[in-house]
Amino acid sequence: MVRPMRRMVQIFTKHERAGSPPETLAEVVERALTDKHPQTRYLAGKDSIKLTMLARVLPEKLLDIAVLQNFGLLRPTH
Repeated sequence: MVRPMRRMVQIFTKHERAGSPPETLAEVVERALTDKHPQTRYLAGKDSIKLTMLARVLPEKLLDIAVLQNFGLLRPTH
């Protein structure tokens, strides 16, 4: 259990360093809180559009598998 947890932390750290700055996300949160007619969801961050597109085209189970693999929580199957 320790090895998968370490791997997950390493991947999360890598994603955090490569991600959007906190100010970008804060602007989206502020907009969500102040919009006269708030949306159900707001896109925020570098990969938000890509993830939204994947969610539209992939069955839910495959999307879950892709996310788990991306964070090192599931070994890829070949």
